[in-house]
Amino acid sequence: QNSRTFWAEINDPELPSDFLKDVKFATFAMGDSGYVFYNECGKLMDERFRELGAQPILPLGMGDDQAEDKWETAWEEWEPELWNELGTPPP
Repeated sequence: QNSRTFWAEINDPELPSDFLKDVKFATFAMGDSGYVFYNECGKLMDERFRELGAQPILPLGMGDDQAEDKWETAWEEWEPELWNELGTPPP
């Protein structure tokens, strides 16, 4: 329910295109490429944040359960870049 409410709120057509202009974000989606809507939620969120003026600090990361190590294959490539962009050491 919470994500539905959030999605509805950020899709309000009355929101200005610079609503998130001061926001920097990163999106890592997890899914299974065997499905038609592979990582759809992450793709839609990433796209909508950009439409509202938010600045991505990394390209959209997409984990795939069909990969050798499941979604972690992509995560292990994407995660170090996240820490680098945030200027923090990995946990």
